[in-house]
Amino acid sequence: MSVVGVLGASGETGRLVTGLLAEHAGVPLVLLGRRAEALEHLRAGLPDPARAEVRAADATRPEEFAAALRGVDVVVVTAPVLDRLEGVLSTALAAGTDWIDVLLDGPGKWDVLDRLGPAVAAAGRCVVTGAGMHPGLAAVLVRAVATRFDVLTRARVAQVIAADWNSYAFSPEAMTEFTRELTAFEVSGLVDGAWRKLPWWRATTVDFGAPFGRRACAPMGLEEMRRLPECQPGLRDAALVMAGLNPVTDWLVMPVAMGMALLSPRLTGPAARLLVASLRRFGAPPYGSLAQVVGEGTGRACRCGTAATG
Repeated sequence: MSVVGVLGASGETGRLVTGLLAEHAGVPLVLLGRRAEALEHLRAGLPDPARAEVRAADATRPEEFAAALRGVDVVVVTAPVLDRLEGVLSTALAAGTDWIDVLLDGPGKWDVLDRLGPAVAAAGRCVVTGAGMHPGLAAVLVRAVATRFDVLTRARVAQVIAADWNSYAFSPEAMTEFTRELTAFEVSGLVDGAWRKLPWWRATTVDFGAPFGRRACAPMGLEEMRRLPECQPGLRDAALVMAGLNPVTDWLVMPVAMGMALLSPRLTGPAARLLVASLRRFGAPPYGSLAQVVGEGTGRACRCGTAATG
């Protein structure tokens, strides 16, 4: 039976992932993180605490992390390790562990993954990145809708993420990574077979149905969308469009946070706190998430769409 480790298990996302694994996976769990007391508290609240083991370790210290991974077949990474990804992933590969993460599309992530690609293949390991709703779901939906056609030529994914931000506890590292993605994303998409930056006026309105209704959405360039033509060679036009967070954050706080982050790396932390504070202050129901995809192509159908909620 495989042993699954959860790195960052005591964090907000880590607790959710650990709970789902404990409820549905039926495998031994290893809870990994820096704070043994928090991990023990999490373990005690699981349906079967005896099936989980706590191993306190700092993932940025290779020897310590490698020892904690002993006997672990796959590690699910929920900790904010984007800035240290190369070292942490290299340690996991050397330990003979497969890898799944829910990391955001931060600067340099794909450079690291491409650079380590040959080592991953040589070691016979499996590395899955962006295994969440965002990033991760958009390209999956495009691949799903592609099965309805002989050749998929156009695809658009629209997402709305309306979280109750007051219910989330952010670590400073997670806040910074979240802010970096929001303030550094490209307004881009696939147009006539080429990936291009798009003007802001390419923003569109999408009807998400009840309870979200019609929302203004802007194109958001994610690497998973950029790489779709590699597996869908007939794809000529594709985009991910994202609904706004709330008017105050979108039009006032976001530009300020972007300016702060661009002005100096030292201001990224204060920008993150400002952004999260605005999400908590001005976010409003309905809460929830929804993604929809519409595809066009040739063959078995002329047009179809599907949606996923969470």
